[in-house]
Amino acid sequence: MNFKKISVLLFLVVLSAGLYAQKEDCAKTCAHANKSIKVTFKSNKVYEFAYATVNPEKAEILGEYIQKVIPVAAKYGGKPFTSFSVVKSESEKFQVNTVAIFEWDSPQSRLNLLADKDYQKITHLRDAAIQDEMQFGWFMVKEDSPIEFKSDKIYEISTANLVKDGGEILQKYNQIAEPIKRSYGGDYPEFKIVFQSLEDSKGQATFSPQMQFIVEWRSLEDKDKLFANEDFKTKAVPVLMKAIDTFDPVFTKINIQ
Repeated sequence: MNFKKISVLLFLVVLSAGLYAQKEDCAKTCAHANKSIKVTFKSNKVYEFAYATVNPEKAEILGEYIQKVIPVAAKYGGKPFTSFSVVKSESEKFQVNTVAIFEWDSPQSRLNLLADKDYQKITHLRDAAIQDEMQFGWFMVKEDSPIEFKSDKIYEISTANLVKDGGEILQKYNQIAEPIKRSYGGDYPEFKIVFQSLEDSKGQATFSPQMQFIVEWRSLEDKDKLFANEDFKTKAVPVLMKAIDTFDPVFTKINIQ
């Protein structure tokens, strides 16, 4: 699978949209070939998470679609926000290679785009570039949340649903897990942001989990090391499993050119 080609195309989404992301000063990052972007999830906006499999052989077609859709979406307050290439999926639901986030004024804004005649003329390009069915989640944040995404980190994008009383059980899990996460021998996995599902996506959401969140890991090796830790495996994980009904994690890299 040609992740490099996909990453370049998805970067074009971000670049062409005029994303309000500030790249770090190259003097601070380029020496180590690491880059970062800063974004702010806003409380007066809504966010569409699109899980998709992009056909790398259709990269040029996707690029043409991207260039044409951006000005049309802008008429309705929509823009590509950021995107991630999937490096590993541990989800049965999301066997994809891309997670893209779009910012909208409201779910109705996207419906207005879908009804636009100019947009309808280019949907065949999108359909040619995307394999299989896409999955869509719609979310919001309680307060403005600035985040820095780094090119040398792994970002776990996960959805979860809890059992009855799962919240209380999850608190017990956190009490057990926190000291282990800080002493297992790898970097601490940091929760970057937690989203709330929209109550009304105007029928556009294909999944509406109780929890949607992003965790920053140093590497997949750190993640495997934590879950192989004897204390974490025997003391924390059993409690976590009691709290969770469904859990769908995908591990990604941020797309930065």
